[in-house]
Amino acid sequence: MVTLTEVLLSVSALSMLFGAIGIFRMRSFMMRMQAATMISVGGVMGSLFIFTLTSRNTELRLKSALLLFLLFLTVPVSSHLIALCYYRSEEERKSRTGG
Repeated sequence: MVTLTEVLLSVSALSMLFGAIGIFRMRSFMMRMQAATMISVGGVMGSLFIFTLTSRNTELRLKSALLLFLLFLTVPVSSHLIALCYYRSEEERKSRTGG
């Protein structure tokens, strides 16, 4: 079980690393936001999921499962709302400037 945990944590850490590199390398706002979402979903939620599975304390396991559920609900919604606000502001800017 220790080796599986180490492998899964390494995958989670690599997801965070690639997302961080993506934030600096991507040019547009939407691509950067996708990289930031990759960090939270692949990295943080992956690590929290592994912690939930390997924790021996029932109280910590329940709390981390609740946190994982809340992140699962809020991360896509928040990234969608940020993208929608960006899209609408770009449309408004284009309509004011004519192009």
